[in-house]
Amino acid sequence: MKPRIMILMTALLLCLTLVLCACGETVSVVGSHWNELGELILEMSDGTTVNAGSPASVIEEAQGLAFHRLEDGTWGVTVGTADLLEEITVPATHQGSPVTAVLAEGFAGVKARTVRLPDTVTVIRDKAFAGSELTAMELPASLKSIGEAAFQNCDRLLRISLPAALTQIGQYAFSGCEKLVEVENNSELQLSAGNDRYGYVAYYAQNLYTPKKGESKLIFTDDGYVFLDVKRCFLLDYWGEQTALTLPADCNGKPYNVYRYAFYGRDDLTAVTLSEGTTIVGERAFMYCTSLREVVLPETMTLLGDYAFAWCAALERINLPSALTEWGANAFYRCDRLKRTEENVIYIGTIAVDVAVNGEPFTLRGDTTAIYNQAFSRVTTDAVILPDGLESIGAEAFYLTSAAWIYVPASVTYMDSSAFASCRTPIVYYGGTERGSLWKYVSLPTDTVLYCYSETAPTTKGNFWYCDAEGNIQVW
Repeated sequence: MKPRIMILMTALLLCLTLVLCACGETVSVVGSHWNELGELILEMSDGTTVNAGSPASVIEEAQGLAFHRLEDGTWGVTVGTADLLEEITVPATHQGSPVTAVLAEGFAGVKARTVRLPDTVTVIRDKAFAGSELTAMELPASLKSIGEAAFQNCDRLLRISLPAALTQIGQYAFSGCEKLVEVENNSELQLSAGNDRYGYVAYYAQNLYTPKKGESKLIFTDDGYVFLDVKRCFLLDYWGEQTALTLPADCNGKPYNVYRYAFYGRDDLTAVTLSEGTTIVGERAFMYCTSLREVVLPETMTLLGDYAFAWCAALERINLPSALTEWGANAFYRCDRLKRTEENVIYIGTIAVDVAVNGEPFTLRGDTTAIYNQAFSRVTTDAVILPDGLESIGAEAFYLTSAAWIYVPASVTYMDSSAFASCRTPIVYYGGTERGSLWKYVSLPTDTVLYCYSETAPTTKGNFWYCDAEGNIQVW
């Protein structure tokens, strides 16, 4: 017998026993069986039996929904004591009258992945399903109105179908639904992916369609992966129970990228190997995977989104492929198990990810090729000497850094425009006047002075320097 049915039966039997006791009887339920009509027969201690009805009626009566009489005599529904069920089916009537409304915050935070509403429901009120674990929602044909923040922060919601009768969607109704990639719109509301004024119902939609124009592009694999196959393929979610994952090689024969929030909060995940061909890990894709110890990224990886591995407190081993050119902010924030060198630097390969140093002049390891986003953020030191061979400096790498000087080698070929944001420290650049254009799009505070090396007296305006015969820096 399915666990859910057993739980519901147990609840029903307990309720019935309590009723019998309340009537002064000593009769109790000693067993049960299903008859040939599919009805539940309760066997009583006095030798009699009680017909508890069909399985469907047992589920409907026992799932614990709460009904509230409305002014027009119909009923509004809230989850009651059914908030832990995996599936919930709301009946069309209660005590002979229709159920017409899902009340404000009525199903907020429920664990159910599926909630089925009857065609009698005309309104879903404010925050009705906010923060729930719904994965898909087929709204009833009778629905006319969705309230404010009705599905806000349903971060597992993948698709929704809007009925023809729908005329109103409240503000922020679907805000925070980061995985709501597919919207079937049967209504007259004009929606557009990435830009709509109806509560962001299509803000992240990768597949926005009507039945005449398309069909669902979601793919659910037997081993628990959820993909979206549109112009580009995305891995959206994982519903399986494995904790050490080697991700699928492809999706319908195509390479795919890891979508934003794909594994967000999977605190049981211990190891992940991504497939060759993957180029992007979206923002917050593995955020709060607190048991994740090891990650293997493919050599095809080019972009790591904001906070991609933030708060992965157990993370000890990860590689950064040479093709990786775009790094999101705080991708490794609070990854406290990543090991530091004697110089108090966290390296991933040859990339300096986090630097914590104060006081003496500081030099990075000689083989350092890149400085990660915010690596030197809020560091205080006498001077920062960046080694020859350094190639790139990430976003806000020196944010609020305080030093007497920062020395930048000629080998640097890329700097994010915000690399020195709020860094009021003189910068000495060894690249010479001919490479001064590297700084053209770098934003420097108004009181930060940049000195570019010039072996001979420059002919253009600017701040230039050279070394005298004793090796001391002089300003032209």
